Amino acid sequence: MARKNATPVITHVEILCLAIRAIDAEIEVWRKRCEGLPDDTFDRSVAHLLEKRDALKSMYRMETGTDYV
Repeated sequence: MARKNATPVITHVEILCLAIRAIDAEIEVWRKRCEGLPDDTFDRSVAHLLEKRDALKSMYRMETGTDYV
């Protein structure tokens, strides 16, 4: 019979943090791509990413009781 591992390798909160960081990195890539272009180009390019990041931050708040910083 297989032994049950008592400690998880990764927690739900860690997954949320990694997802938020990945989206932040993608936003920075778009910021560099849109340098020199009209401001609304960047805003339109990252709108869906900002929505996802806000949703993940809300999930983090529900999970931990604190805001993501």
